[in-house]
Amino acid sequence: MELFVLRMIGPWQLMLLFVVFGIPFLMAILILKNKRLEATEKLVWIFVAFLLPILGSLLYLFIGNRKNKK
Repeated sequence: MELFVLRMIGPWQLMLLFVVFGIPFLMAILILKNKRLEATEKLVWIFVAFLLPILGSLLYLFIGNRKNKK
């Protein structure tokens, strides 16, 4: 049964799974490693990255990652 399910997943489905789960997970790692953000800001960015996988990740890369040092 398990082998049958794995055969049903094609390359497009794998790419979609990566976009929906992989990219936000990688973004969460980057967000947590960012020492310039406070804890609440990190939590908000992680929430945005998982809620909107592509748009949230792009927003963090272009907007959230540029916060000036205090």
